[in-house]
Amino acid sequence: MQIAKSANAIFHKVIVGIDLSRVASVEVDNKATTKMLLGDKGDINAPILLHVGHLRKNRGLEKLIKIKKSLGLGVNVIVIGSPSLSRDIDVVNGLNDSGVIIFDKYVENLNRIYKVADIYLFPVDPVIGGAIDLPLSVLEAIACGTPVVSTRFGTLYEALSNNKIVEFADQDFEDIVIKKVNK
Repeated sequence: MQIAKSANAIFHKVIVGIDLSRVASVEVDNKATTKMLLGDKGDINAPILLHVGHLRKNRGLEKLIKIKKSLGLGVNVIVIGSPSLSRDIDVVNGLNDSGVIIFDKYVENLNRIYKVADIYLFPVDPVIGGAIDLPLSVLEAIACGTPVVSTRFGTLYEALSNNKIVEFADQDFEDIVIKKVNK
């Protein structure tokens, strides 16, 4: 900003968008998509809480474990993890042991997954980091009309605090999600 001022330049803040074809309106068979995600686990009629991202320690996934333990069979907590990226085995074991469903098969149209989710969760700790400042998964969820609960990670709060389907949590991430599910 100082350089822009001294050079008599104008600073334009631009948020890079996403390819809208990734979230284009498509016919979604909610029941078939839900069955695909759950496999032989979970309750097809229970709400779906979704996170898309890496299966690593710095991703805040322990918050999802707490949510699943608190809500039990009344909710499906699903993490879509990349089938091609490395994963932390301790994180995978913790998620599996708590009943969180890990879906790690390639999905051509992620938009149908976002559209069947009741809430998209972005639990990454703003202090630890571990993601880009304006995560694509949050933008995709919003574009699909899926409500989001997020930490104040990166530029998310600055960019999305006025978005009506996004709720931000500080230390109370799990409490906010549990209250939303129990409404």
